[in-house]
Amino acid sequence: MEQIQENEQWKLNGNCEKCRRNNYCSKPCTRHNKLIRAEITGLVADTMNKMTGGAMREIVDKTVNRIW
Repeated sequence: MEQIQENEQWKLNGNCEKCRRNNYCSKPCTRHNKLIRAEITGLVADTMNKMTGGAMREIVDKTVNRIW
């Protein structure tokens, strides 16, 4: 498997600190936005799951994460 250079690793996970464009970039890239959105969604889902005693996780698993 080919090794990816450190300054190209933003393509994998949206880490702007490792991006080669970090010094002159004017806005976050799509990959970074997706990373942030996924982290926030996960935190909200975990919090709702704790507040509902696990019922929220069952609902989400049945509706959102359904594999067709």
